[in-house]
Amino acid sequence: MVIILHRQRYGYDVLIHTNDHPPPHVHVRKGNQHVRVYLYTLRITMNYGFSNRELRKIRQLIRDNHGAIIFEWERIHGKIM
Repeated sequence: MVIILHRQRYGYDVLIHTNDHPPPHVHVRKGNQHVRVYLYTLRITMNYGFSNRELRKIRQLIRDNHGAIIFEWERIHGKIM
C-alpha cells in the first residue's frame, strides 16, 4: 500500500494498494473509517463509517488532486487504457 496523500485536508489519508486491481480507485482512511472511491466516476463503494458530509469532502479532495492521483496509479500499475 502506498500513501499518496497523507493527512490532507480534514485528516484523510489517500492510498493506493500496490497489488490492487482495475478500475483505477483509491482507498481513503481516517481513523477506523474507510472508503473506496473510483477515480473516473468518483463512485463510492465499501463505505465504513463516513457520513454523507464527509463523503462530499472526500470527493472534493480527489477532484482537487485528480491529476496527481492518476499519475501515481499509473506509476504503480501501468498506463490506464
